[in-house]
Amino acid sequence: MIRRVRAATAPVFMLLCGLAWSASTNEPAAGFTFGPHPRLKYVLDDVTARGGDVVAKRLVEEAEKIVAEPVSIPTEEGQWVFYYACPDHNATLQLKDGKHVCPRCGKVFDDERTRKAYATVLYDRVDQNALTLARAWQVSKREVFATEVVGILDHYARLYPGFQRHDRWGRRGILAVIGGKRFCQGLDEAVSIIKLAQAYDLIYDSPALTAETRTRIEKDLFEAVVESLYAFYLVADGRNNHMTWYNAGVATVGAALGRADLMERAIMGSKGLLYQLRTSVTAEGLWYEGTIAYHFYALQAIVETVRAAGACGVDLRNSQGLKQMFLAPLTLSYPDGQLPALNDGDRSSIKGYREFYAYAAQAWDDPAIRLFTANGDTGQLQSQVYQDAGLAYLRRGSGDKAITAILDFGQHGGHHGHPDKLNLMLYALGREVFFDPGRLTYSCPEYETWARQTVAHNTVVVGRETQAPQDGTCLSFTSTSRWSAVVGEANQVYPGVGQRRALVLADRFLADAFSVESGENHMLDWLLHASAELTVSTNVVKEKGPLYDRAGYQYLKDLQTAAAGGAFHADWKFQDGRFLRTWLFPGRDVAVITGTGIGYELDSRVPFLMLRMVASRGDFVAVHDATGDGSLRVERLPAKAPGDIRLRVRDGNEEWSVEWDAANAPARVNVGVRVP
Repeated sequence: MIRRVRAATAPVFMLLCGLAWSASTNEPAAGFTFGPHPRLKYVLDDVTARGGDVVAKRLVEEAEKIVAEPVSIPTEEGQWVFYYACPDHNATLQLKDGKHVCPRCGKVFDDERTRKAYATVLYDRVDQNALTLARAWQVSKREVFATEVVGILDHYARLYPGFQRHDRWGRRGILAVIGGKRFCQGLDEAVSIIKLAQAYDLIYDSPALTAETRTRIEKDLFEAVVESLYAFYLVADGRNNHMTWYNAGVATVGAALGRADLMERAIMGSKGLLYQLRTSVTAEGLWYEGTIAYHFYALQAIVETVRAAGACGVDLRNSQGLKQMFLAPLTLSYPDGQLPALNDGDRSSIKGYREFYAYAAQAWDDPAIRLFTANGDTGQLQSQVYQDAGLAYLRRGSGDKAITAILDFGQHGGHHGHPDKLNLMLYALGREVFFDPGRLTYSCPEYETWARQTVAHNTVVVGRETQAPQDGTCLSFTSTSRWSAVVGEANQVYPGVGQRRALVLADRFLADAFSVESGENHMLDWLLHASAELTVSTNVVKEKGPLYDRAGYQYLKDLQTAAAGGAFHADWKFQDGRFLRTWLFPGRDVAVITGTGIGYELDSRVPFLMLRMVASRGDFVAVHDATGDGSLRVERLPAKAPGDIRLRVRDGNEEWSVEWDAANAPARVNVGVRVP
């Protein structure tokens, strides 16, 4: 059993929360077996398998440098690592002459929060050093390396009981529900304890580890960290990525210490690994928080748990959804391998996870995994809808002619979701054009005031207010040999307002129709943000602004406006001379607004295009010409009835027709193509 907090020193609330064992699970008890140390030898094999003796030699050389120039181990509690940054420039601070300096503006930060955030930076380095030293001891048996590891672990064991639970918001004790002790959040405690438990397991048989020291390390470090992680077990969110790391940390400690009770709780408990695979992974294999970054972050922790269990005789590789979690991301990239920065995501490339898939290649003999690990190739990707995850990918062409449109229609994604239902992303002409800004960084104000506002995305803002955190749905999806289409709906994000968006993708254009309907008049703002130079064919004049002083509008700068007088086009120009032309068909009472917003970086300015109307119902219709030279001929035909949208697109000798009755069911788009 886990060592309990003593009633004389712990609040009753923490005691009650810590009593939640695995009573709510129906999983059978697993037959864990604990062989001799090192049980977690895979952490050594991961390194030496890459190059045998050569890599082992480099490992020893790295350990020698650590011994020669050890990192000073902090003695105070750490703070949130994202606080070790300049909020004005979104830049990580640097230590120069003992001062914490912004590399962009030179400002010196000497406050307590910054100092403690730097303590977290040092703790992370020391933890990694401990694992490196333990690996080096295994390949060399040089006792100085094991002695250093024991010194680090014993240092932590002596300090940890004296730390008070705290979080990044300044709350302490029982108020710091997701807080930690050495770190400011349990998440960091869990990530850290994995490395330390692995290091402990590797040097377990070293003469440097005495019986007295072993007892102190196990009781006052490993068991104490597990106790801290489980202190608020009843109120912890069992679905999110924090819990995956809690489970991984506890499972790794269980394996190192030979504790079947810890491993059972981490895997089969009421919020254990098997529960998470059932409830936190969508039907398509994507992590529910709706961001690729957190998908891999959670998957990394899951793999740690699975490997720890495997080292103790329990094979979890065929658990529900696990393999699909590796397969699903292979279908999510743009044609160049870049991954969209959905929700709290970052710019990244699927190829950057190639080494990550080495485990999957060993675990399963799957052709898609083999292809990707061999050369970073994801194969020919197809149009696909992820109904449970709430994403639709429309794809046409390959190579230089590849084009991909993404509609984010579905589940909000919990804490890491953004209010951006019916958001459009587009890749064309060899690059991402219309983008999602992702998260910037958590410590800068613009994360909340820009990135988490609807106006920062390519969708419609109603009443200049940010959407409610609600889910949408896919009404229809069609994929043929010539085109693909999707219709998404989000009727809960604004009270009493119905919204639908239809996309039709052909080889050289994307038809884009957005319909809004309500019982009363609202200000409706339709937006596109693009990484390109913007020019419009209608006459615009400078506007003083701002458009609004909140909900992200305060960051829209360099404003220009015009009154729409009918159809016009906007050209998104690239450095190679090509451009994406967006044809628009606004009514007479629609304003055209251009300017710049924030891009992927805090100080980057990227163009936006906005159409604004005040109405109880209206539609925004666009055709994005991806020929590169604006050669398509596009027109909007008269509507047959209210809500009817009809387009004609001439591409060379082909004539395309797109028709959509946005107001009625069925929501399917009718598409035709002929040669006149």
